[in-house]
Amino acid sequence: MSGGQFTLALTVLQVLALDIGTDMLPALALGAEPPRRGLMGNRRTRSLVDRALLARAFAVLGLTEAVMAMAAFTWVLVDGGWSWGGAPSAALLATASGTAFAAIALAQMANAFACRSTVSPAWRIRPGTNRLVLAAVAVEVLLLVLFLGFAPLAHLLGGSWPTGTGWLAAAAAAVVLVVVDGLVKEARGLRRSGRSPGDAHRAASM
Repeated sequence: MSGGQFTLALTVLQVLALDIGTDMLPALALGAEPPRRGLMGNRRTRSLVDRALLARAFAVLGLTEAVMAMAAFTWVLVDGGWSWGGAPSAALLATASGTAFAAIALAQMANAFACRSTVSPAWRIRPGTNRLVLAAVAVEVLLLVLFLGFAPLAHLLGGSWPTGTGWLAAAAAAVVLVVVDGLVKEARGLRRSGRSPGDAHRAASM
């Protein structure tokens, strides 16, 4: 899309490591999520994969994660002296690529908590009600450290350990994803109840 002016953020092996190594366990753990109260009370007429699900996956969660990962990647490149159209050094590119990898992995950890409910923000869900998600995310953290901290494996994948600035950018991806997902859920809930944000704020303050 950039006509060769902007280098790729991830290698093929990094993408495979994310899909197989860091995403699989949280996805399986979400299958043990306790059902929402009253979920089966009404007959379901919607398809399992509908417009709302696709919009949330691609326009909210996926888009937020992609923007934050690319922002982290670009931030590290620019901070290392790269300019548009130039070729970054191998060391700088590996650090920036590792940062993008970390941003996606951390955002996916946050995504596991966000996807525990389709209506409630992650901060309104008690973490202990699904310990499998906690365990899966803990394993994911260990794998992230292994993929970036074990030099032979990091070199094989094409990334390296991020700088302090890179880790801050990667952590921001997780925070922003949870916040954006939560705000979208809150806005959707207000629309369903027919209240405006001002009405909700006044009700909460009474």
